[in-house]
Amino acid sequence: MNPALLIERLRDDEGLTDNLGDDEAEVLLQWGERRLALCASEEEAGEVIGMIRAVNREAGRGGRFAELFSQLPPLPEPPAPSGDSDAAAAPEAP
Repeated sequence: MNPALLIERLRDDEGLTDNLGDDEAEVLLQWGERRLALCASEEEAGEVIGMIRAVNREAGRGGRFAELFSQLPPLPEPPAPSGDSDAAAAPEAP
């Protein structure tokens, strides 16, 4: 599986965002890019594309983008930088 190829296909498929405004489409595509980069299989990638299609379809039926987008699975937090764990720890409250 080639994540870069999947992301290129995502960007090239106007049918995934044709019911959205430019800003909404960009938000959805950026979410999709990050999800596709984490996919371990073609099946997972297909599920991500399916979620994008569903948001676009429901937006075309009058659904509010913010509500639809909020129902997508959140992206995982990026890993904490490695290094001195004491320096990275948040200070305790007095």
